[in-house]
Amino acid sequence: VLCLVNNLSYQSSISANSYFELFKALLISNSSLINNKDYVGNGGCKLAFFLVHTLYKLQYFYHGRYPVPVNMKYYRVVVDIFLLVIQCQKRIVGNEDSIRRTMLDILEMICQVNNDICIQVIQWELLKIVIDEYVTIANEPWDEFLMDRFRNVLKNLFENTRLDVLSYLYCDVRFEQFFNIGNYTRECLDIMTRNQHGRKLFYMMLDDNLLESIFSGKKLIFILLDKKERKLLEKLLQSSPHLIHQLDEDGNDPLLYICIKVYGCRHRIIQYLIKSGADLQRKNFRGQNFIDTLQLEKNRKLFKKLIEHEITSFDEQQINLVKNVDENS
Repeated sequence: VLCLVNNLSYQSSISANSYFELFKALLISNSSLINNKDYVGNGGCKLAFFLVHTLYKLQYFYHGRYPVPVNMKYYRVVVDIFLLVIQCQKRIVGNEDSIRRTMLDILEMICQVNNDICIQVIQWELLKIVIDEYVTIANEPWDEFLMDRFRNVLKNLFENTRLDVLSYLYCDVRFEQFFNIGNYTRECLDIMTRNQHGRKLFYMMLDDNLLESIFSGKKLIFILLDKKERKLLEKLLQSSPHLIHQLDEDGNDPLLYICIKVYGCRHRIIQYLIKSGADLQRKNFRGQNFIDTLQLEKNRKLFKKLIEHEITSFDEQQINLVKNVDENS
């Protein structure tokens, strides 16, 4: 049945629905059949995996990975078989792991929104059904392996611009813990700053008020400072101007942070931070203010750039102070 999903010319004396009735009879008589595996590596995969692959990749697992037409008659049969498998998973005691893995398989395989409205709706509704089934029985804690899989899920959703799925997951409080995975904000921002498509995704999330909902605003601004993403920083501060006063663990606001913890060319970012209302007199937990940070050896060129481009005004005493440090070092 799975291989027939991509065969538009297949003729058979057996109706498509008869295939479903055959599977139904087998699984009702012995629901443990859903745990049978086909050994394709890594210990093999159960029936649900191959159904998910066909439903979301729109081709049989053993076919080549290239665009192929979809025979909707057999695609609907696969949908019915998949729903039956989900019901069987519920009947097997202690089968939380299977339902969870099915959910993660879908989230890892889901692609960009399909142009066929029928396929689009089917894929979305199946995902919601599986997520609902999982959260209903979820009880066991996630181990490191599963947390790592969820990182792959997040990356896949970003790469395929599935903001609808991201938003759906985030709005369910039972998934909140997974959005606090260490370093996931940086990993996702790495994806979004990799190319123009990713940057457009960043802007889309800002416009939809999703960015600060899914990510910590505090983490966002300091990671973007680390990456020296000036245009993205400008867009973020335009959307959330309060972040100009956000502090890191050392009491540094964005202006102090970029002067102390970031290297390289930074004067244009500093110019924008000052323009956005950064407090030049603010001190961090070490008692350092903006002028103090310019006295650091690493900031000699930066100080000269700030004067050269007239980014901010310094009085004679401040200039002499920095120059004296430069001469004495």
